[in-house]
Parts: sequence; C-alpha cells; structure tokens
Amino acid sequence: MHMPMNALPELMDVDEEASTGVPEKNVPLQATDCQLEKAGVKPVQVPGFRPVCDERGLYQAQQCFKHHCWCVNPVNGLEVVGSLRKGQASCGAPVFTGAMSKLLTVPDEAV
Repeated sequence: MHMPMNALPELMDVDEEASTGVPEKNVPLQATDCQLEKAGVKPVQVPGFRPVCDERGLYQAQQCFKHHCWCVNPVNGLEVVGSLRKGQASCGAPVFTGAMSKLLTVPDEAV
C-alpha cells in the first residue's frame, strides 16, 4: 500500500516535542507580559533574568537577580526608580502618593 510521507507521523503517534528534544513553553493562551518573559518567549532587558509573576500573571512587586532586588510596577514590570538595593528592597510601602498612586494600583479579582 502506498502512503504519502506526510501521513507517517500520524501513523506513528510520535510526540514531536519528545522527538525534537525542544522543551515545551508552558504559556497560557492569554499570557501576560510577565508570563511571556518568564517562559523566555518575550525578551528581557537583563540576559539570564526571569521575572517572578504572581497568581494573576502580574509582576511581583519585588524582583531579584544576583543578590540585588528592586521594586517594579506590577502591571508593566518597569523598575521603580531608586528602588535598586543589594539584598531585599522595600516594596511594601506605596512609592507614589496622590493621583499617581491610583494609576499604579491593580484591583483584586472578584471572588
């Protein structure tokens, strides 16, 4: 019986990821920038750094790399100017006051 070569993978039931040795990128269908950067799909500014995302896919307020930590805006991951420290950064207190603080807050999901 003659079969086209492109039908061979269907007949063999081969897991293409396992056969190529390329790891699967575990990225949700509606991935956030943080999730894309963490998975290595979207480039990061610091080679080797992978951000830490929270359960909603937003950036954790504190990011650390090679013994240095800094605060970021949870929505876009941009560094809060002046927050870089050797060791832990103080990201718990609001960095901005007044109208600016309303721009950088992220509402909790409804339960």
